Amino acid sequence: MNKQAILTLATLGAATAATAALDINLPGNSTQSVWSDMNSSTLTVGEGYNNFGTNTAGWSTPVSPNSGTATFDKVAGTGGYPGTDSIYNFDTPGSFFITENSPLANLETVVFQSDAVGGMMVAPTLSYNGGSQALAAINTFVVGGDFSGMGSNSTIFGYQWDLSGIVDPISDFTINWTSVVHNGNYEMQLNQGDTFQVVPEPSTYALMAGIACGALILMRRQRR
Repeated sequence: MNKQAILTLATLGAATAATAALDINLPGNSTQSVWSDMNSSTLTVGEGYNNFGTNTAGWSTPVSPNSGTATFDKVAGTGGYPGTDSIYNFDTPGSFFITENSPLANLETVVFQSDAVGGMMVAPTLSYNGGSQALAAINTFVVGGDFSGMGSNSTIFGYQWDLSGIVDPISDFTINWTSVVHNGNYEMQLNQGDTFQVVPEPSTYALMAGIACGALILMRRQRR
């Protein structure tokens, strides 16, 4: 393994389990938006968010991230309200969207992760520049999450889009999806990068990180 390959593994593949999502290290320039603590303690009913039993209307106030510039919102007519631990769907599916009006310059890839108990009824699609392209993710991954609720452990659902072939500058984009009934969405993460490279399968992260770490140690020993 040459030095360049070692550095590639160290920067691209060394993703480790983090709160709510895998720590995605994209090459080139990148940005990240994170939503954590999405529950009734932080999203107060009466400040734009529905309560149990009144979950058929859209939110009047989107959920701002703890860090980053994107926003998270609910489509009218579907489930989704701040529960004790998560954004929860009762007995109706929840349709949601993330909007980014200040995307990274020269955007080539987007990675979206949701740490939830439940799952996706309709997989996320991405549209850009005010359009309705509804692009499907070219790469998906599923890995164990960090939460436990409703008798089940959470799962991280990950989706990656390749936008490198889009000629026009991307001035905005929206990700839409529908989650199943009784879905609890605990935390989310959105990564943007200006250099496309497929995110490795989660099962290879530890192996790749270990290989990179061992190779770097070997390189240091050889310099002595």
